[in-house]
Amino acid sequence: GGPGAARQRGGPAARRAIHQANALFRVLGALEGGGAARGAAVRSRASELLGGLAASCRPAELSETLERVGMYEQEGGGSFSAEISRDPALSPEALVSRLHGIHEYLLLVLRGEPDESVALLDLLAHSEARSLARRELLNGYAEAYDRLYRVLGAQGRSAQIQHKPDYVRDLVGSILA
Repeated sequence: GGPGAARQRGGPAARRAIHQANALFRVLGALEGGGAARGAAVRSRASELLGGLAASCRPAELSETLERVGMYEQEGGGSFSAEISRDPALSPEALVSRLHGIHEYLLLVLRGEPDESVALLDLLAHSEARSLARRELLNGYAEAYDRLYRVLGAQGRSAQIQHKPDYVRDLVGSILA
């Protein structure tokens, strides 16, 4: 599928989350110094919103792949049921393609090239909110990479992958530094 086949990243729900996060960070500013308990509740809600916003910025194909992986994940999250190798949507070729896409995306962000997800997060009014959302977005990509890499490892195919998850985490660390 070409660019038109994928759902728009973000969308109306992401815009609502941005407005809500902006409002919550204004409330946090007003609570500074006085309402510590209320401030913690507002900060917790803002953190949830930013996590959801970051997840909505991922390509639909990656989100769908991660959902499918979750269907086969064993209790504790460390191993996968044998049926995973029979799922055509989780073929080694499809997983390698997703890993390659994550790596290419992170390189694009590292180079500072325009990206619709980063542009969307730039709509957050507070620098702390932008920083937290960006961290959520990029760490989410590193976690997705690690998870898909483990699936390939469970299939005995991780040797096909040029970059290990540690490299991707280091790449994210370089971007966030």
